[in-house]
Amino acid sequence: MGDAFLKEASHKESHQTKDDSHKEAKESSSQSSSSKRPLIVVLKYKKKNVKRVLRLLALQQTPLKAPLQQTERSVSLENTPSPAQITKKRPAPSDNSTNEPLPPLSATSSSFKHPKTVAEKSVSASRTPVGPATPVKSTPMARVTSNTSQVLTPGDSSYTPRSSERPPTSQSDHTSNLTVSDYRRRYDTYVKLGTKLKHDRDAIVKSRMPNGSTKPDGSSAPTLNLTLAEKKLVAVLSLEMVMSYLIAFKSLNQGRYLERKPGDVTVWERLMPHFAELRSHARHFRPLEAMTVQLRAICFEQMMASFVGHDAESVASKLMVATKQRIDAWTDVANCVDAVNDSALKIVVGPWLSVEDTVRTMLPTVRRWNERENAGWEQELQPPK
Repeated sequence: MGDAFLKEASHKESHQTKDDSHKEAKESSSQSSSSKRPLIVVLKYKKKNVKRVLRLLALQQTPLKAPLQQTERSVSLENTPSPAQITKKRPAPSDNSTNEPLPPLSATSSSFKHPKTVAEKSVSASRTPVGPATPVKSTPMARVTSNTSQVLTPGDSSYTPRSSERPPTSQSDHTSNLTVSDYRRRYDTYVKLGTKLKHDRDAIVKSRMPNGSTKPDGSSAPTLNLTLAEKKLVAVLSLEMVMSYLIAFKSLNQGRYLERKPGDVTVWERLMPHFAELRSHARHFRPLEAMTVQLRAICFEQMMASFVGHDAESVASKLMVATKQRIDAWTDVANCVDAVNDSALKIVVGPWLSVEDTVRTMLPTVRRWNERENAGWEQELQPPK
């Protein structure tokens, strides 16, 4: 009996203990559930805002942006591949095109088109076909009556242009009201004056030469027997003679331009030996030598202008030679002008001046030099106005 009572008491005690533990667990779970508050937001809005609220609720949620740890520049630099990583790969050919040869690359392809440079334009222009060449008619040379200088006097033989010669594209004298006949008369006047000055110069040289001897090349013999005064007069007469011829030949070509004909190149070529002779006389006097080389450079400028209107093939070789000589002439001008120490006797001209303006600019300096040196020269040349 006692044992049964003890068993029943222990059974009740264990059952009570289980109930207590279950109750404690229930209380702890209720406490933990009460500590977690629900994340539910209750909105209250008026009826007129129903559509707007529904439109806002229909929007998709955007994830929160992580804080940027790098600037946009650093990110872009890291994402940019280095040149070493960039490899150029040819596209893999398809199965159908493996046996077909690639078409040849053409210069006219759109991928190879590029604007032409100045050099390419000049090369393409030089490849254009040129029409049949029209030879330049040479002017016959006439021998002068002077017994001293064998250099031919330019202008003794008239030049008759052909009617088939093409007109020039420039060099026409639009500022002058002179006619072709006026230029022809001016040409005749200055050629006669130049010839007279040449004969006066040769007469002085002949009187001092033994038996009127001359050089094998036709130019005057060295004036070793001339006095200093005679050397000065011969030099200044030669300078005035060349000035007169320059004006004459410029007038001849101006008349040709009015007739829509190209200029005569040969008259300037025939004048070159006279420049060589003039410099041999003027080399002792630096102011006159400086004016001599400047007149020679102006002569080359006129020669270059005379090539306009001629066929390119007929004058190509002459043009190349004249271009080089023109550059050398202006280089010689710079050296000779710098050698003149007296500023009153230093004159500087350039290609921007015409023949008439060049002569008009130089004559006052020639007169000053004549007065200082007592050369006994009297001016006969009057440039056209």
